[in-house]
Amino acid sequence: MKKLCISIALLASTLSYGASLQERIEWIGQPQLSVIKVVTAKATRTNDLLRVQAEVLNEGSANQQLYYRFRWLDKEGFVVGGEEVWKPVIFYSNQKRILDTVAPTQDVEDFKIEMSTPK
Repeated sequence: MKKLCISIALLASTLSYGASLQERIEWIGQPQLSVIKVVTAKATRTNDLLRVQAEVLNEGSANQQLYYRFRWLDKEGFVVGGEEVWKPVIFYSNQKRILDTVAPTQDVEDFKIEMSTPK
């Protein structure tokens, strides 16, 4: 299985802990889809809330269903705002999509993206 190819570009100030994008992606349950790649992630503050955009690509020739959610962390690394619901998304063959979201509170300093498959 291919490794998850990842790079990161952060806007504004560097997020706490200096975590790489690879450290921010967490596959839940089944093994990660080798054809789904998180290409980039950008984070900035807007009205004192952390805004994140992640660019995700399906490199495969078949459609792929993915579930994702963000886990928001404060400056000490504790979860803020509780658990989000899983969001379903279908990636068509060779499709690139932007996952765009805003943190629930001003206390958020960092994030993780949790991903899962229906299988």
